[in-house]
Amino acid sequence: MKKCAVGLLSLDKEYTERLLSYVRMSEYRALVQIVWYTNEDYCRSMMTEENKPEVLLLDTANQENESQPLLLQKGCPVAMLGDGTAFVPHDATMLEKYQPLNRLLDAVLQLAGRPTDGSRKKASGKNGCYILGVYSASGGAGKTVFAYTAAGVLSRMGIRPLVLTLESIPSLCWNAAGEDRFGKAMYRVAGGSAEGDPGLGPELVEDAYRKIRFLPGASNLEELEEMDKEDSLKLIRRASQTLGVDAVIVDLDSSLHPRILGALLACHRIACLIPDQCIAREKAERQLPRLMEAVPGIRDKLSAILNISSGHPQEWHGGGFEIEEILPCQEDWRTLSDFRQLGVSALYESRLQKWLLSVMEPPAGWAGARRHG
Repeated sequence: MKKCAVGLLSLDKEYTERLLSYVRMSEYRALVQIVWYTNEDYCRSMMTEENKPEVLLLDTANQENESQPLLLQKGCPVAMLGDGTAFVPHDATMLEKYQPLNRLLDAVLQLAGRPTDGSRKKASGKNGCYILGVYSASGGAGKTVFAYTAAGVLSRMGIRPLVLTLESIPSLCWNAAGEDRFGKAMYRVAGGSAEGDPGLGPELVEDAYRKIRFLPGASNLEELEEMDKEDSLKLIRRASQTLGVDAVIVDLDSSLHPRILGALLACHRIACLIPDQCIAREKAERQLPRLMEAVPGIRDKLSAILNISSGHPQEWHGGGFEIEEILPCQEDWRTLSDFRQLGVSALYESRLQKWLLSVMEPPAGWAGARRHG
């Protein structure tokens, strides 16, 4: 099916780039192509050509908005994009700008007369859910900081994440007081209960600050040690089937335990974190060959990421891998007594977001956005 061409006239760069990123990284990449107009004259000229969009969105936040004449254009539906406070002609279609992006795009597809019955997820494989693993050869490499921050970044971009942890000693971010939610989830995964929807739901905890959901870590170490590859695969499969989840992030142990190897097999991409310390780098260099032997095909989905605290990254020669990204690491992140103390720098978040966009972007020819004007 040909993509639905959507024209967006907006001067709100931050919002527009977030929308374009969401299209590139979600199932909508095969359904929608957004053309970003940055001035009205160019938008008007495009409306007279044969390749005009099927739907035109006008951002009401534009300064000196003179878009009223565009509402009179014929040949495609026109909708105003705003927060509900701007003046809109009574006969104009109004779309809430800050609603979840999947709902916004569904509304746009409906304006174009395209189907939005959810069948796209069934055809995309693995429910269209992206699985990202976070691994390191040594403890204290920053896996949890990476996973927690990545989940928050994806959430702000309109991509709904769910975080799992398979660490033998769960980090503070993934703790929950009281009941053993991990044990209940594994009981359902093993077939002990068929109640509820097929995904994880009752067992999950909501992090209101980052607007993410996660499954608390195991409180029973013996139960965790008894997990095998198949158990990990089943857990991740169940997580990916959870309603409203676009990506699953798996915070992994530094061991080569079967549960870790099973999780690595399930991942589309694995962020292998390497601290910029001699001992940690040497351990990673020794571990990577064993990892490639234990998990067939892992080399093609492994991304080496260097965490530096000195500001002067040392050379890395680990198994022929090239460093894909360098993230600034703060020493005080190692000694947190409460995850709410986690203060991630703007530089860390921006570099992590850039890396996420690079690895989660669809293959060439599936680009979901173009910019004009």
